[in-house]
Amino acid sequence: MGLLKSDKLPVGYSLVDAYTAIRQWYQNNVGSISLSDLTAKNNSRILIQNLPKASVLTGTELQAVLIEVLHGSLEWAYHKDDVKFKMGAYAQEGLKTAKFSDSLNQDEIRNLHTSSLWRYLTPGLKSNPTMNTSKSNDKSSFDSLFE
Repeated sequence: MGLLKSDKLPVGYSLVDAYTAIRQWYQNNVGSISLSDLTAKNNSRILIQNLPKASVLTGTELQAVLIEVLHGSLEWAYHKDDVKFKMGAYAQEGLKTAKFSDSLNQDEIRNLHTSSLWRYLTPGLKSNPTMNTSKSNDKSSFDSLFE
């Protein structure tokens, strides 16, 4: 899934700013999950209900939630907006500003094992077969959209 060329970007939004906007929108709209698969719908609802404030999360946990918007159980609202920006735009900009990839490497996945969010994350996110080997210096797939 990708943004349209006409979509506005929240340029300069930090990882925390992006997460905070995403968390607020999803928690305000948890009743409007548009998924026909009941298991996926329930998994998304449970993740949304268990999203803590950014201040208690690590950078990797924030990254994982933003990746859920791009490729996981929160992707159903990728093109939904809070009047300012689309959820996908927040996720992309937050990751880009933090120089995080849009996938998790093995060390990041290992670090998430002890996270309170671990049980709510999409299984594919927790065992990504195309994991990056470095955290911040490799270009992620979404960086090419901004060149």
